[in-house]
Amino acid sequence: MIGFYSAGAMGNAGGGFSPIYSDGIVFPYTYDDDEFNGLVTWTRAGGLLASPSGAIFDGVTSRVSATSGLPSWLTTGPTGPLTIQATVELGESVPTGFGSSIVSVGPVPAPTSSYFPKLELHSARDIYNGQVRSISARARQGSSTAEFPIARRGWNFDFRFPEANLYPIRPQGIHFLDENTLLLTGYQENFSNLSSCYKVSYPSGEVLGKFDFPSAMVGSTHINAIARSSAGHVWFCGNGSMYRVDLDASFSSGTCVVEATFAITDYTSFMAIATIDGVEYGIGGQYLTSGTPMLVVFPYSLMENGGTFNISDRTNQFIINQRTQGAVWRDGKIYFSMNRTTAESSGSGWIHECDLDLSAPDGSSLVVPVRAWPAPSQYPEDVDFHPVTGRLVTPTEGYSSVGSSIGWLSVWSSPLDGSAQPQTPTLEYDGAGTLTIKLNGRPFETRSVTPSLTPNAVYIGSALTTPTQGNSENYFDGRLSGIVIQQGPMSDDAYRTVVEGYYTPQALIPSEAPLVNPGAESGTTGWTAEVGSLGNRSANPPPHSGAAYFFGGPNASTRARQRIDLLADVGLTAAEIDAGDILGRVLWWAAGFSATEQDTSTLGLRFLDGSQDQISLSYGDKIRFYNQRWTQRQHAHLLPIGTRYVDVMMDATRVGSGTNLDSFFDDIELVFYRRS
Repeated sequence: MIGFYSAGAMGNAGGGFSPIYSDGIVFPYTYDDDEFNGLVTWTRAGGLLASPSGAIFDGVTSRVSATSGLPSWLTTGPTGPLTIQATVELGESVPTGFGSSIVSVGPVPAPTSSYFPKLELHSARDIYNGQVRSISARARQGSSTAEFPIARRGWNFDFRFPEANLYPIRPQGIHFLDENTLLLTGYQENFSNLSSCYKVSYPSGEVLGKFDFPSAMVGSTHINAIARSSAGHVWFCGNGSMYRVDLDASFSSGTCVVEATFAITDYTSFMAIATIDGVEYGIGGQYLTSGTPMLVVFPYSLMENGGTFNISDRTNQFIINQRTQGAVWRDGKIYFSMNRTTAESSGSGWIHECDLDLSAPDGSSLVVPVRAWPAPSQYPEDVDFHPVTGRLVTPTEGYSSVGSSIGWLSVWSSPLDGSAQPQTPTLEYDGAGTLTIKLNGRPFETRSVTPSLTPNAVYIGSALTTPTQGNSENYFDGRLSGIVIQQGPMSDDAYRTVVEGYYTPQALIPSEAPLVNPGAESGTTGWTAEVGSLGNRSANPPPHSGAAYFFGGPNASTRARQRIDLLADVGLTAAEIDAGDILGRVLWWAAGFSATEQDTSTLGLRFLDGSQDQISLSYGDKIRFYNQRWTQRQHAHLLPIGTRYVDVMMDATRVGSGTNLDSFFDDIELVFYRRS
């Protein structure tokens, strides 16, 4: 056992299901660092990990491993059944190379060799969009490693798209009727291109109704967008026309019932309806793979009762990016989904937020967005916002190509705020050549795979025994909870038992310390230099957030601190501290100046008694950061009995020649945890 807390009474959120897991490995990580069953002797590097939201792995030194004493079912051979599950929250930093193991079962690697797993959850730079990280499943087959992408950072997997007959549906249009009901269109590319509309309960994905678009309708085989007017009229867009549809009659009969048709041949790759300055407009756009695609805006009154669009009737038109798939108007902005932007040589998938100024010159460009986010895959389709949560929701019709895997014919959502969106992937290898992948307890896809390695080790956070200093490619950056490694598949009850907290005894209650000027926005105010002089900086690299950050100044070494009164500033009591069960954690963002950078840095905690005399001092590993990519680090330690004050300590050392100490710090946090 490697936890900093002893095991306590278990809460049971599993609806009466009480699995024993007598030979399974379970790490909740939301209360302590302990393996639930205590079956295996574990080695931990990088300090204490647990927090209320899961173990914090800093991408630099954090790792948990076991290379002996593992259950016999795990080490008997390459083809034995094996399940791995974890709730994964990817960190912000994006690796430039191989990436890292998240949870891995495989052989003990040589210190300098490549590592190949029997089965693992893996994190790396996304293959098709280098600005975002993704989660994948990996397994060694003979001389190659099979890898299957599961999810990109920032997006939540809602559900897989409904399927009909033997052919998967290619999702297209999307629109919320209300907070609980979603309209989705799609077509069966391998079955006469039949297009259908589904009424779906959100977010469960349960189908509430369905109707088909008859082949006689222009564009009916590719109904790609849905929009609704202020009067409640629902429109569908196909290649050639827009259709106002009677939903009740359509779902009742099973066939689309058209109320009005608006022919707008050149602008039906996607559509939207927007009210701008009190006037309602229709919007239609072009999907082109070359040339200059356009978006046209016109008074909605022209289409309300059907008719034919004339380009001279437009209010304005705008240049848009190639391969634009969907559009939606919200809060004075227009949002687009696209396979790629004009300048890109290959698809990667994007969501763009743009201004739509109707007073701009006709033919103005919208190709430079106000904000942009990587889409959930290379192939996002239509877009809409949830009417209550405000999350953007989009279906995808593949990952690397159209229909590339059934798991990527799915619906995804995001708050578009840069947050990680924790996902729970489950990998179930059946021992007979089939890997079943689930995401958030729901089916994702199955893959044929035959692992070829006999495992004798388990790794969490990294599988390499020799760390790379600085912004490592080999260590996981993010948070993990609910880790399970077991022999058989994960039942629905077992899944709920894990994610609902059965294995977490009680709760860790965080108390954040009120640090003064934690991000250097006020120079060096609040920090006292004990060695050297703390500096303030704003460029090369840009700050992690805000307008400034700390650095080591023109010194050979710098040490600075900020003192916190635990009783007055944090609200802890002497009795709570002296029970010996309060954990302190400092988190910060670190970076360096160049690829040849040798300067080292860390943060730590100094513990002082009521007279402000030092009891002890504990630092995280002091390492170099060799580029300008910010990486979050953390260091945690139990408060010694008698502690009444804590110093947050910055420590940096210049290595080699030079003038400045190029170790950078930003967004420092200090948190204390106690048990409920």
